Amino acid sequence: MSSQETKAKLFAIAVLALALFGSFVFLLYIANVIFEKAKSRISTIQETHITTDSPRHVSYSYGAIPLDKMLEEIDNIFQRPPSFRNNSPG
Repeated sequence: MSSQETKAKLFAIAVLALALFGSFVFLLYIANVIFEKAKSRISTIQETHITTDSPRHVSYSYGAIPLDKMLEEIDNIFQRPPSFRNNSPG
């Protein structure tokens, strides 16, 4: 092999290695973007303490939906007699 062919092969190997390294860095970037999005979604789930007599001492809310209030309303619906739910006399 002549030195020119050797240089061409080394150049081709270097270009291929650089392309593989670039694609690896790009995949790491995409994984980081996905991880940051997941981390920001998880951080929107807020943990707050409530001071009621309910057995749930911790409430979780996702975004603007207060989960503890929703569960409290569901409990209230099933604990009341049907006459209270329908607003009609028993």
